[in-house]
Amino acid sequence: MKKLIFFLLITLTLSACALKTERLQNQADAWKPGLGEIMGVIQQHHAKLYYSAKAGNWVLAEYQVGEIQEGLETTVRLYPQFKEVNELSVLVPAATKDDMENLSKTVKKKNLDEFLVAYNKLTNSCNACHNAANRGFIVIQTPTAFEFSNQKFEP
Repeated sequence: MKKLIFFLLITLTLSACALKTERLQNQADAWKPGLGEIMGVIQQHHAKLYYSAKAGNWVLAEYQVGEIQEGLETTVRLYPQFKEVNELSVLVPAATKDDMENLSKTVKKKNLDEFLVAYNKLTNSCNACHNAANRGFIVIQTPTAFEFSNQKFEP
């Protein structure tokens, strides 16, 4: 009889923990930014990276590279799967890792011509990733007009 009561208590405790865990997960999911919001912020940093390098502000450019990397890592952590893309956690790093590393090295060299080549490669990788994720209608490009008039980009 004691074993049965002990078993029932353990079962009830585990059930309560499972319900609480599910409730906490639902609350966390409600506060989680959407993938589109995360990608929109990455896109802003992508543009700011371009402006920074063009202005010769390599410290700010290096910061923007870090922000892009942080956004990509957040994407993988929060959305390892997204809709019909079962392995977003594999796709994003496969598409961007080498180009992000190359871009980071190029920014440290402070060479605009090399930067532009690396920047374009990353941009192309982003678009290839969008295509692979069935989001080919989202096409990223080098900025054609200045978007952030409220931030100084010159060093």
